Amino acid sequence: METELVDIATLIPNAIFDIRSDDATTKLDPVAAENLVKAAKYFNDFALRVVIWNAYFAKPNHTNGLAIDVTLAYKDGELLDMGTDFADSSPKAQADAEGLTYEQLSNRSFLAEGLAQFGFVQLPSEWWHFDFKNTDE
Repeated sequence: METELVDIATLIPNAIFDIRSDDATTKLDPVAAENLVKAAKYFNDFALRVVIWNAYFAKPNHTNGLAIDVTLAYKDGELLDMGTDFADSSPKAQADAEGLTYEQLSNRSFLAEGLAQFGFVQLPSEWWHFDFKNTDE
């Protein structure tokens, strides 16, 4: 039986939704969504908001609601400096890319470490892409 996806836009009221793919939605697997809500609360404690670029869409792991493209913003909506924008195809898209400032690397690490606490694993080739791995199963 297929799991019905839930709309994270209704679950994280202070998140910013800047969907970047034409066929993307704000839906995730229920367990992934529950953990993303927890992650959003964690970041909120640091006066930060999650910014969702993509959740469900026609790309591996996104199609089953177990992946997100995400970054962080300050309360006013200004994005933290991560060194590149979403879907950058340069070598700087690598999670541990060379040539980034200390601030950019720190911001990426903070995002990755924060999401990891709630079961999201960063794709090494795209600093913004995280797959949910349910460790409770």
